[in-house]
Amino acid sequence: MTNFKYQKELLMLLTELKIRKTDKEKYALAENEIKIALIEKRGDCGRVKMKLQSFFSSRS
Repeated sequence: MTNFKYQKELLMLLTELKIRKTDKEKYALAENEIKIALIEKRGDCGRVKMKLQSFFSSRS
């Protein structure tokens, strides 16, 4: 498996958005959405967080 370019940012955002590994389905969805957003926003965590915060809070 290759390393994701923004792995550190991905883990930070998963923690900040309170996405737990125990909920495997939600974690997988969140991980994919965050990776897409990080690539779109070129690793800018602030912009990614704003884009995804409402998405994940509505799915809680």
